[in-house]
Amino acid sequence: MRILRFLPLLLLAFALPGAHAETSEPLNKSFREVRANERFANLIKKMADAMKAHDYEKALAITEEALQIRPDDPEAQNCRAAALIELGRYDEARELLTRLTEENPKQFPAAYNLGEIMFLQGDYETASRYFATLVGRFGSLPVLKYKVFLATLLSGKTELAQHLLKNFRFPADGEAWYFAHAAMALKEGNRSEARRLMAAAESIHSDEVDSYKDALIDAKLLN
Repeated sequence: MRILRFLPLLLLAFALPGAHAETSEPLNKSFREVRANERFANLIKKMADAMKAHDYEKALAITEEALQIRPDDPEAQNCRAAALIELGRYDEARELLTRLTEENPKQFPAAYNLGEIMFLQGDYETASRYFATLVGRFGSLPVLKYKVFLATLLSGKTELAQHLLKNFRFPADGEAWYFAHAAMALKEGNRSEARRLMAAAESIHSDEVDSYKDALIDAKLLN
């Protein structure tokens, strides 16, 4: 469940009239910058498509190309970390994400993906504590509530997980509500109830459920 944050206004900014209005720089340099920005945005989109297709080597290669245009871009750096995580190259991803979070503690994607490494390596107790600290930093986001709950459940603290489950609010927490309850059902061996909950989530939040389902697969609760 790797969080990839892109710049939704990036292409819009390129298209806006006057976005590259008169400057003291030569016009041809401004034109080259526009072209570079467009190429960068296209590469990030291709990287996202490769990630969705589970072609992580290709995604990493595309990100490396994007970083040649903007070496210090935090979005591209986080994309690179996400690809490294999917490839199981955790040490490289951890080093990169640690640097990103130290440079900008408010960068949510990098902070979140750092916790993902703990989760994927099965250190659920540490992951639970870490995601709880992110709730303190970024607020009670549904995805963070879900990861705190899921890591707590997987660490064997069932009673605490049941308490955390009561903190989910319907419909405010959206797909997180459905998948948290589905995770508890799977843990209890009630697969039919879990399937019902996930199907309900997919019917309402069809574009948003994959990452939540991936977390259950990562946790080996779901095949």
